[in-house]
Amino acid sequence: MANSRPQIVVPPFIQKEIYFNHIVPNIPFVCIDTLPIQVGEDGNIRLLSLRRGDHPAKGTDYPVGKGLGRMTTLENGARWAVFKELGGTDPEIVRPFGLYRAMYSENQLTDKDGDNGKGLDNVNLAFLVEIPRGVRIELDEDSQGFRWHTAESIKTARVSPYLRTLIDDSQVFLPNSDWREPREFVIRDPLDYRGFDFTPFIEE
Repeated sequence: MANSRPQIVVPPFIQKEIYFNHIVPNIPFVCIDTLPIQVGEDGNIRLLSLRRGDHPAKGTDYPVGKGLGRMTTLENGARWAVFKELGGTDPEIVRPFGLYRAMYSENQLTDKDGDNGKGLDNVNLAFLVEIPRGVRIELDEDSQGFRWHTAESIKTARVSPYLRTLIDDSQVFLPNSDWREPREFVIRDPLDYRGFDFTPFIEE
């Protein structure tokens, strides 16, 4: 892990009600998503996912991500997402691997406001990042829990379709290859989850 890097820039806070009532209905939401990888002493890797605590895709396993702050770098956005979601962990950036557009019928205020018709339109840049062994995971208020996945367990795990797409595109579990090596950058056509039933993808 690198020892000397720029300090993480904390993006300015915007009240959730203001953001989702006045900004999200009018423009896409730019987000940085990450797949945090941890390397064991035996050299095997595992991938961490979060269980979403609110809509969209509430209750499903999802990437570690946050909205991109203004006037900051994309790499800072990836580091901030992990730092905020995982309780102070500063990851090592491995590589960006994909650009996505995901659309949902719900957003973070759906439980409070019901079907307000605003939904969520995300533009997501996805990074592969590495976190150190032994780090203590402390979740923020947006997540219900977390789970580790291995190359074997992910084959049958029930996770959100979006997370499954990111894992496949990252090729992190590709057999007989170095997961750190550069891969072809993926640009996905819109992933339309409006009206989608996420219930079958929730791990009980």
